[in-house]
Amino acid sequence: MNNLIDSHFHLVAMAAKGVDIKNFLDNFNLFGGIDIGTSVDDLPTRNELLKDHKNIKVATGIGPWGVELDVKVASFASFIKKHNFDFIGEIGLDFYWNYGTVEQQVDLFQQQIDLADEMGKPIIIHSRDADKKMGEVLKSNAFNNSGIMHCYLGEKELLKQALDSNFYISFAGPITYKKNDWLRELVKYTPTDRLLFETDSPYLSPEPYRGKVNTPNNVELIYRQGAKIVDIEFDNFVNKIKNNWLTLIKS
Repeated sequence: MNNLIDSHFHLVAMAAKGVDIKNFLDNFNLFGGIDIGTSVDDLPTRNELLKDHKNIKVATGIGPWGVELDVKVASFASFIKKHNFDFIGEIGLDFYWNYGTVEQQVDLFQQQIDLADEMGKPIIIHSRDADKKMGEVLKSNAFNNSGIMHCYLGEKELLKQALDSNFYISFAGPITYKKNDWLRELVKYTPTDRLLFETDSPYLSPEPYRGKVNTPNNVELIYRQGAKIVDIEFDNFVNKIKNNWLTLIKS
């Protein structure tokens, strides 16, 4: 087993894209990772898939798209409390797709922040084109259980606020894309003790596989880009990220 961690992937979505999940899991050799749900009721299915893979943590949550599904957080909470999971997420704000209204998205997000606080769980945040409002939400909550800003693509000001709010910052395949010098600068700005990396599989494949179905097997390419950006020898860099992961999952 190597020391790499993929902090965000979607097994159910990978399967829908044609990935043989049983074969993938049988050959999974990363130190750890987080499988993120794609629907509010897929937790039992994913727990069954992962019952022999304790190094893969499980997240469940209602993303901002949930405002259009009329999902009630109270019912969701009652359901997930009957099952095992490690993170609440991904949850957050997405103004690129304009799901419902801003107020509906913020309310759904805040209810799940409160649920995570109640249950003592860290959260995984999705934020797209919502920096200002996301910053306001971060400033108004304590986040005692920490969490992850997933696939970070925001501005520097939001990154500062996320760090101040005790979050780890996870970067994905876009840090390998040729035109994303601005994003590589944000990787460099982030303290190494707050960095994580992810594939967001089956999406956002890194170069040279951009446009193809992604899997956690590609996370090493993202790590190598990260190590190059911060100018740290690769194995040393991997161990630093591993320590971040161990701190997060023990907190």
